[in-house]
Amino acid sequence: MHRRGVRSLLALATGCLLGAPAAADALTILQATAALATANDQFVFSSTSLVAQFDQTFGILSQVDVAIYNASLSGNASVHLPSSSLGGSTHIDGLFRVTGPAGILSIISGSTATATVGAGGGSASEALVVTSPLSPAHYVFTSAGDLAPFIGTGIALFYGSGSFTPYDVCVETNGCAGGFSHTISGFAAIDVTYVFSPVPEPASVAILAAGCAGLLPLRARRAGTRGKSL
Repeated sequence: MHRRGVRSLLALATGCLLGAPAAADALTILQATAALATANDQFVFSSTSLVAQFDQTFGILSQVDVAIYNASLSGNASVHLPSSSLGGSTHIDGLFRVTGPAGILSIISGSTATATVGAGGGSASEALVVTSPLSPAHYVFTSAGDLAPFIGTGIALFYGSGSFTPYDVCVETNGCAGGFSHTISGFAAIDVTYVFSPVPEPASVAILAAGCAGLLPLRARRAGTRGKSL
């Protein structure tokens, strides 16, 4: 009878050891997308980037990692004035934003030097130089409120948007006879990683149940032994 009790305990231990890892081991799902935007004197283009939300039939979501990288911002500010002009100048401050769920906001910005044309007209242009790199660029979410926008069977939205502020100066008192032109372009890659505990496989659940059931005969025998002792 002692050997039977040992076998029952071994059955329980085996079932629990085989069944537990399937429910405890963390898995990940990686999704990649990108955001971009362009803006000039005629139009502004912003992009919408999509990632699939986490489907809870896969398991329990515990963490979301969002990495925004390979960000770039470029552009220029130009001034073009005719020979009759007394002169003018321009420069711009440019901005590219990446926004997303749970308050994600990453910004990269830059400026151009001043492009100047003197009396007699002509053209001048200056390239945009990044002055503030993308920051912040990595987010880790673990709270229920932050995870909520990533959970469901729909999509989580990311946006890329660009804008610039021009600083145009005309020497003429009646306005510039020529013109100014400005443009920017921004890009960023986005990786979204879901960290979750998977739902146990049916086979693992069956093994766990069988192992735990092996404890019942042992308990019955112990109860019978205590009864005989009395």
